[in-house]
Amino acid sequence: MSRRQEDKQALVDVLTPYFLAEGRHAVTRVVNALVRHSGALHRLHEMACNDPNYGPKEEKREARIMQLVQALLPASIKAEENGDPRGWSIILHLPDGKSNDFGGRGWGVPVPVWYSR
Repeated sequence: MSRRQEDKQALVDVLTPYFLAEGRHAVTRVVNALVRHSGALHRLHEMACNDPNYGPKEEKREARIMQLVQALLPASIKAEENGDPRGWSIILHLPDGKSNDFGGRGWGVPVPVWYSR
């Protein structure tokens, strides 16, 4: 299993308690959507660093993606966008304070397995 697949499985495991009423399939569906949105944000963050044509249109797209991300999550979990393409694109702030990043800020959502650098 690749590192990204392990990160994705860890995200499923950490979010499962928050989706007990909906079941395991709901968690998997949410995690797949979060990972997909994370990949889209990651591409936009790279574009912001490298493309001189990056502008308001892309910023609106980032905001729209973050709205979709927050809509997937229960109210007790807050999503934060991390604009630095070297790190997680989306960081989830969990009520129990679990973290998988060095700064202890929250739980990072991995980019899709198919995403290659």
